[in-house]
Amino acid sequence: MPKFNWRRPLIYALLYATGNRIPKNLEYIRNYVKKPLNHQKRLQLEKLKSILKYSWKNIPYYRQILTNASVVSKSGKVNLNNFNKIPPLTKAIIRGQGSSLSSPYHKIRRSYKNTTSGSTGNPVEFIQDKFYNEWNFANKIYLKELAGQQVGDRELRLWGSEEDLLGVKESLYLRLIAWLYNRVDFNSFSMAKPRQKRLIKLWRKFKPQWVEAYVKSIEEFAKFVEKNNISLPSPRGILTTAGDLLPTTEKLITRVFGCPVYNRYGTREVGDAACTKPSGPELRLSTWNHFVEILDEKLNPCPPNKPGTMYITTLNNFSMPLIRYNIGDLGTSSKKWGHLANIQGRQTSFFINHKSEKIFSGFFRHILYYMNWIVQYQVIQESQTLITYNIVTEKNVIPPAADLRQIKQKIKKVMGRQCRVRFRFTNHIPTSASGKYLFTISKVN
Repeated sequence: MPKFNWRRPLIYALLYATGNRIPKNLEYIRNYVKKPLNHQKRLQLEKLKSILKYSWKNIPYYRQILTNASVVSKSGKVNLNNFNKIPPLTKAIIRGQGSSLSSPYHKIRRSYKNTTSGSTGNPVEFIQDKFYNEWNFANKIYLKELAGQQVGDRELRLWGSEEDLLGVKESLYLRLIAWLYNRVDFNSFSMAKPRQKRLIKLWRKFKPQWVEAYVKSIEEFAKFVEKNNISLPSPRGILTTAGDLLPTTEKLITRVFGCPVYNRYGTREVGDAACTKPSGPELRLSTWNHFVEILDEKLNPCPPNKPGTMYITTLNNFSMPLIRYNIGDLGTSSKKWGHLANIQGRQTSFFINHKSEKIFSGFFRHILYYMNWIVQYQVIQESQTLITYNIVTEKNVIPPAADLRQIKQKIKKVMGRQCRVRFRFTNHIPTSASGKYLFTISKVN
């Protein structure tokens, strides 16, 4: 008989008691997915109209854009037939427009600043709020429920922690939250052999029911486990994120850990937008939270099974709506409404430090967060003792010496004091021969 999960009712009781909307939003999503497809489509379009009307009424940039595109009339009536006339939103526009993209009421909505992960080498800062956050977490819980995971189940996360790698202790509050949710975090920015041995001990002691991991981290760990013929307790499932889950990687993880593997797609600016289900490899879109378009170079919809650029409209961020936002990734639509055949274009890797330890390349992106003078970047490991940052800066902006010094200090702490950091400032960073933009490159095998 399964052990009673006392954490789940306690967590929901605390959420209800504090007036948090997560349980209410989660119940909405559960009811939403049970409805016929035509009803789901109608509900999504109602949300789309709501965010468009709010944006037209309250946000200077969108008032002009939506009026010019004849999407919202002078009386405030929304015409979705002209939705495709709205110019796509880009990171460059977000930088250029600044506060004219945010609601004047965002502080009342308990807003906070966030920044893109820079997975396209083009980071940007934006605003989210409590309302959005509560929808995002409800969405995250539901996507895990698709795989059978419940709040409070034992969960091991192979995650990236810049602070941990730099020797900074996690706050007491975050440790209490992790305990309450029955979650243990393991910093996977470094996957050196001694750390993988520590992870094996942790895995055996904690016996996770579920594992959530950066795809490259769990892939690296799976190779280590298989190579050394190590036996570990099988979780019920492993959820991968922050990279492309290739078929070969999925087979490896399934073979080594003896459980299903789920692929979740999300970004910092829009949250979790899609996840695979036990029934197949296609990804179920969070249509209650996002409106997703797959478009070609001429901004025409791509037919099913033809890849195109993903444009996402957030349906629950009223502090800074993202409308037809070019996320920078490639996706392939499905014949089934509300699904994607696959998502491409996000590749990541490891760098090798002076001890021949593997350091997840995401660390080198994390340390650039909130440095708004950076328009685009590319990080190259030339050797074990040389890291090059190719950087495009805002026009006429001189890079702050304190920021450059901070980057160097953090890299030296992880890669070794003998590691040099070189900055190259340029007007253009080219794509690879295949046409993809590589934001991290390692020349060290």
